[in-house]
Amino acid sequence: MEGIVKSKVREFATAVRHKECDARDAESQEITDALRLISDKIKKNEDNFNLISDADLIEAIVYEGMALKARYRYLLRQAKSIGICREPYKN
Repeated sequence: MEGIVKSKVREFATAVRHKECDARDAESQEITDALRLISDKIKKNEDNFNLISDADLIEAIVYEGMALKARYRYLLRQAKSIGICREPYKN
């Protein structure tokens, strides 16, 4: 009887660990995808900055770029906090 209980407890613990890993993997994928998206937006923002000559639009592009970079830094902190270890995304 005791062996059956221990076996069931082990099965349960294993299932919980797998569920936690799956949740971490899903969160990890979300953050990685968001980092890629933000990186692409930063690149487009920099490209737009180089094309625009109107002072008001330049100001808007600069603030948008600052906001995108702040979001990118936030996502990097989130990635580090859950231990994502991947090569950095490059354009």
